[in-house]
Amino acid sequence: MPSHNIGGNMSPSVPRVIYYRLQREGHRERWRECVRDLWLEYDAVRAALAAA
Repeated sequence: MPSHNIGGNMSPSVPRVIYYRLQREGHRERWRECVRDLWLEYDAVRAALAAA
């Protein structure tokens, strides 16, 4: 059962979730900064947001 489902699974199918955890080289040294800045390790996203 997914972690955010409070109602339970009433269907015959089994829910499945895949979690990905991406991190750049040096992440362990700056993980606190990543918590404060969601896009810190995603240069392309930062650039796109700055251009918008």
